[in-house]
Amino acid sequence: MIYRASARSNFARRFTLLKGAGHRCEVAENGQAAIEAVQAAPYDLVLMDVQMPVLDGISATRAIRALPTSTAAIPIVALTADAFAEQVRACREAGMDDHLSKPINTVLLDRVLARIGATLVR
Repeated sequence: MIYRASARSNFARRFTLLKGAGHRCEVAENGQAAIEAVQAAPYDLVLMDVQMPVLDGISATRAIRALPTSTAAIPIVALTADAFAEQVRACREAGMDDHLSKPINTVLLDRVLARIGATLVR
């Protein structure tokens, strides 16, 4: 899993929980770094913050979907404070598989992970 999170963020605490459940989690500081990370190593899932510096999550997702390898099919879940239908639609149109609103709810995160074949608690 890849995600950009500040140490004080709600998701940083969830990240700790994910790691404790046996998931390998990486942090990408921006959208360009997320693209580089998925090209460098295999991941089961990307949790993509929509608003990131350098390259936003929508643009990063489009770039990942355009990759000429199987990496293009990696599940990508949008993370955003904006839960309006327009934002969710933009995420889907960019190729994101699901959407979670911040602050992240553990139960909803676990449901998304279950849909893609991962679990919060192993």
